[in-house]
Amino acid sequence: ENLAALGSMSTPVELLARRESRLLRSSLLFLSILLLGGLLSAQYLWQRMELYSQLPQLRPLYEVACGYLDCELPVYTDIDSIRSENLTVQTHPTFANGLMVNTVVRNTAAFEQPFPILILSFNSAENNVIALREFTAAEYLDPGLRSVRSMPALTPVQIGLAIMDPGPEAVNYTLAFRWP
Repeated sequence: ENLAALGSMSTPVELLARRESRLLRSSLLFLSILLLGGLLSAQYLWQRMELYSQLPQLRPLYEVACGYLDCELPVYTDIDSIRSENLTVQTHPTFANGLMVNTVVRNTAAFEQPFPILILSFNSAENNVIALREFTAAEYLDPGLRSVRSMPALTPVQIGLAIMDPGPEAVNYTLAFRWP
């Protein structure tokens, strides 16, 4: 009698019902984890918008987000597309202890971008820094160009700097760029 009663019980239905509730619970937990992970990633990317909006892979994502949220996207910049051509350092024609640095700076990107900070350094034969100076756009641009806020694309900009001579130990010079 007991064996017959056990055979007629509906235990498989109870096990199936428990599996469905575990499956539903697991699915909800997985979706919650995905949603919270996405929100955490979005918050991280939003807090570091100035850095990550410069990456070509993430720039369209920021443009769409700022379209919906009515925010201002930082100006797109690519420091690697700014080139210096014909860098020359000569004795200054009028100052006894001065040098004249001339170069042409060109924005090779397909878009306008802000003028960078120029870093001019003089090094010794052992590559030790003898003198280093950073020049802002207001310092190195001609007075007629100071009202221009961004470098036009593919247009050369002539730069002439008058500086003090760093001395006879300075045998090498370099020009680099950085963003303010």
